[in-house]
Amino acid sequence: GSKSISAEEAYSMLQAIETELNVKIKNTPAYNENKAKNAYLNKNTKKTKTAWEKAKKRLVEIHTERIIFGISMVTGIRPYALRQLEWHNIDFKSGNLFINESKYQPQQEIKNIIPPHIMEQLVEYHGHLKEYIKEFDMRGDTGIKMQTDGSFEGVPHLLLVGLSGRTGKLLRREEEGDKEGKVSRSHKTVKEDVMEKTHSSLSESHLRGIFRTRLKAAYMAVYKKDEAAAEKYAKSKLTNVFRHLFVIKSLDEGILTDTEIAFILGHGGKILVATYRDQIHAKARMVK
Repeated sequence: GSKSISAEEAYSMLQAIETELNVKIKNTPAYNENKAKNAYLNKNTKKTKTAWEKAKKRLVEIHTERIIFGISMVTGIRPYALRQLEWHNIDFKSGNLFINESKYQPQQEIKNIIPPHIMEQLVEYHGHLKEYIKEFDMRGDTGIKMQTDGSFEGVPHLLLVGLSGRTGKLLRREEEGDKEGKVSRSHKTVKEDVMEKTHSSLSESHLRGIFRTRLKAAYMAVYKKDEAAAEKYAKSKLTNVFRHLFVIKSLDEGILTDTEIAFILGHGGKILVATYRDQIHAKARMVK
């Protein structure tokens, strides 16, 4: 569909990230961070610490991107709901996901939706984020709420974080008022364990920038197009493309029923599933 991206583009984005996070490949961000850290541990100077801080910041950003795209692909979650997830929203034993902010309905729990490999990636992400905050005092003075105990202590309650381009510190932004009547995190129906009821860290514009940068590179890699064509294509896509791709992939795989796919998507899911189901049938008729 025109509102989606191809599976090839999505996997190209993920593969590029996996390559960047491979510490065994020379000159990748993971390799450079490990090298900078060892240099600092061998010789504690302002220069080596600054180099490690810069390399660690980039590594945390890439881990954040992997979580963004990974969770989006396996859940079809809306971008605004993704940005507002907190660590406790994921049950690391069952793979259940609890969405803080929904459209036109109270909070929603989706069972067995987060696969083991995403949970492993989350643990890696937590380790790097925690070390970055601790070693370089990156909490900042924005009032962002931190976890002080439990399995994921040392990082904010918010799952996804934005880092200041100038200082590298954690950002905390106040969300705009309710849009289109969606049930916000401050609504009386929302459970009290939501820590950041009116703030996020990763902004909508930041998320859009991450998505377009990765999609542009993927488009060039998959279709061998020039930069201008890739830039135009990336700008034509919204950040909710993974929601549409989730439907297409789920229908193609045939593991989930149409009703189950629609439930996972939440509001508007039935219409979205029916639309793509009709497109599949129409395509099949044309082929026949």
